[in-house]
Amino acid sequence: MSAKSTITYNFEGKLVLVTGSTKGIGFAAVRAYRRAGASVVVNGRSTESVSAAVARLTKETADDAVPESALIHALPCDLADGAEVKRAISELEAISELDVLVLNAGYYGVVEFADIDDGAWDDIWNANVMSGVRLARAYLPKMLARNSGNIVFISSEAGLRPIPHMTHYSVTKAAQIALARSLAELTQGTAVRVNSVLPGPTWTEGVANFIVGIRDKLRADLGPDADPAAVEAITTEKAAKDYFVNEPTSLIARFLDVEEVANVILFISSDAASGINGAAQKAEGGIVRHIA
Repeated sequence: MSAKSTITYNFEGKLVLVTGSTKGIGFAAVRAYRRAGASVVVNGRSTESVSAAVARLTKETADDAVPESALIHALPCDLADGAEVKRAISELEAISELDVLVLNAGYYGVVEFADIDDGAWDDIWNANVMSGVRLARAYLPKMLARNSGNIVFISSEAGLRPIPHMTHYSVTKAAQIALARSLAELTQGTAVRVNSVLPGPTWTEGVANFIVGIRDKLRADLGPDADPAAVEAITTEKAAKDYFVNEPTSLIARFLDVEEVANVILFISSDAASGINGAAQKAEGGIVRHIA
């Protein structure tokens, strides 16, 4: 399924940093911004992953009408490390003023609550929350001083609908929503905006691997003497569809495509959304069953 937007936004002359943008939602977002004319900063934890993403981005936008001024910058940096964040900020300041900051870096894990030790709590809090705190702390004052700029936190529907076997992840996503709203309060009366986007289950590389794991377990549960045809009938596609048996509130009853989420990110940081500030914008296929 392709969700490439037919709506055009103009980010020409803007510099956009999308953290955690070597794959998944982050890569889809950085690609969408480049197609909209922005200069983009690709970020990941390793030089190898960032270089590969830059090469992929260059190739996938080669046939698009991207202005010559729209450059691609590489920023390998582990944003969970405060010292590395300081270095990254110094490198970014040498490029230009940052117009849009999309805070997407982070990770999830399926772990029972009793098995999450203090180290795991510290790790996920640093990666999912403090990475955004550090960058927002550096850039929000600059945006306020010049009265322009956008910050977007990529949270999750899990921040509103905590998942029992992903407790630590859910807590960090709730924190991001609160953080975004708190920072938005500081922008009152200015043209600076801070919002969060709450994706639902999205078909990323990580989720694809997770579903393959479910498929393999379902096949193994059939036992060693199972009919080979029955084993082969449990496909990745079937496992993905069956996932939503346990998510009965999803109105679209399928995984979101990364481009569908990127479209929402692009919109909420565009001039078209100039009246939206302090919002927790759901993009979760209706999985959260409330109207507020």
